[in-house]
Amino acid sequence: MEKSDSKAIASLLDSNLNITNSQILVYSECGSTNDLAKSGLAQTGNGSGLPKVYIASRQTQGRGRNRRPFASPEGGIYMSIAFKCPNPVDALVTIGAAAAVAESIAKVCGQEAKIKWVNDILVGGKKVCGILAEGVLGANSGELEYAVVGIGINYDTPWESFPEDVRGKAASLFAPGQNAQLKIPLIANIINILLGSNEQVLERYKGRLDTLGKRVLVNGQYYANAVGLGETGELVVELGDGSRITLAYGEASIIAI
Repeated sequence: MEKSDSKAIASLLDSNLNITNSQILVYSECGSTNDLAKSGLAQTGNGSGLPKVYIASRQTQGRGRNRRPFASPEGGIYMSIAFKCPNPVDALVTIGAAAAVAESIAKVCGQEAKIKWVNDILVGGKKVCGILAEGVLGANSGELEYAVVGIGINYDTPWESFPEDVRGKAASLFAPGQNAQLKIPLIANIINILLGSNEQVLERYKGRLDTLGKRVLVNGQYYANAVGLGETGELVVELGDGSRITLAYGEASIIAI
């Protein structure tokens, strides 16, 4: 990605989003786009100039949930979108981002994308994208006012660039150097959906969710069947005795049977 790509991205955004190319910052490398976004919010103090998008070709300090390292080699799309949101820690922010990415991959790249609860994007059963949503306090109110949604997509990342422990689980959308012309439309489409209408976001998310109906291992502790979703995307699982519990946090790892 080049800095000049900000104009091309802005030209593909819906006009009602009111995002100019000056609000799209492109880097060849950074530590973490989420950190850049949060630093930008801290510097302005009032969220001026939002929404704002930070994009990097690679990250040196990418991270996922629970501050786990997120491999971010050359060939990926690493972007964070900062915007004012009434309930930034609401799970609907996270599932809205997951739905936006899955829908965009299908539309722009022509690949069937599924979601593993909560927010891993799968193509061909392998992870091609991770999402990290974080809430940010308002400088004056001291309350959560902003959302920063980090999205890391394995676009045309060479297989050997993945850490050895994830090579069997991760994949890229394309082989290295293929379909580079789709990067900008993919980025723009994700922004349009995420910041556009949130109508029926839960149903759209559910329609691409690969976890329902699967046998899952919850937090490495017990087995259950994923049977439904709560109103803000919580996973409802059924235990062996027929009782049901709702998972708002943590992970549900799919077990192949």
